[in-house]
Amino acid sequence: MTKIFLKEILRKINKTSIYYPIFPRYIDDDILKHHSPTYAMHYFVPVRPRRLIQYNLDKLQMNAPTDCVLGRLPNLTNSPFALTFTALKFIMETKVK
Repeated sequence: MTKIFLKEILRKINKTSIYYPIFPRYIDDDILKHHSPTYAMHYFVPVRPRRLIQYNLDKLQMNAPTDCVLGRLPNLTNSPFALTFTALKFIMETKVK
């Protein structure tokens, strides 16, 4: 049933893939209202985080990137979260147990 539900969502939004964020427990309730837990997590694959670019701040001086770009997160609303991904290809494949 979950497989049909996900395929129908993809069909309705005319996309072939979906990204789904998973926020930590201590995150603000306003963000969690828009992202409810799903029972289809076994169809999703975790996305590995990208490495941050190491900037030479001494050379850049006033042209240095902002704190968000540097990975210095000032508050909890920008806190790290897990990201999962699924595509029509993953949903259509049969699970081998």
